[in-house]
Amino acid sequence: RVNMTNFIENRYFMDVERNNTLSFLWKGGNEQFKTSWNATDIHKNHTLVKDASDVSYFGHADWLGTIEEFVCKMDPRPSMVVMNSGHWGDGGFANATIQEMVVDALRGCDIASVYKTTTKKKNEKNSVMRDYEQQMCNQTDMCYDTGWTGPLVP
Repeated sequence: RVNMTNFIENRYFMDVERNNTLSFLWKGGNEQFKTSWNATDIHKNHTLVKDASDVSYFGHADWLGTIEEFVCKMDPRPSMVVMNSGHWGDGGFANATIQEMVVDALRGCDIASVYKTTTKKKNEKNSVMRDYEQQMCNQTDMCYDTGWTGPLVP
């Protein structure tokens, strides 16, 4: 079983015909972001890596470094970043200074910020947002509040 608090996954999709790109960057918990590709090369053709020993990581960074040194330099650069802590801790978002720095860094790169609240677990039958998620929703350009999922649990 994978420990989701120290899991890192990056996926990139590009549809040239529709001029559409999608990037998925996951750094579980307080794990540092890692990448094995340069931000300007992510949508180029790559060979399939079949063995973990063939991966050489660079770009180890916290949230701010991930945005400034990777996301803002992606080609093409995203127009929007959706953030979520999930069920694996606050990911550093409970810190008001980190919240502000992350949102300011995205704005500095002309990228819209969205915070998606964590979907309620089966035993959470309320629609109350966690304090840090409410703060993130107040900081970001948009908020996708999934709190309504709490009362739906049977």
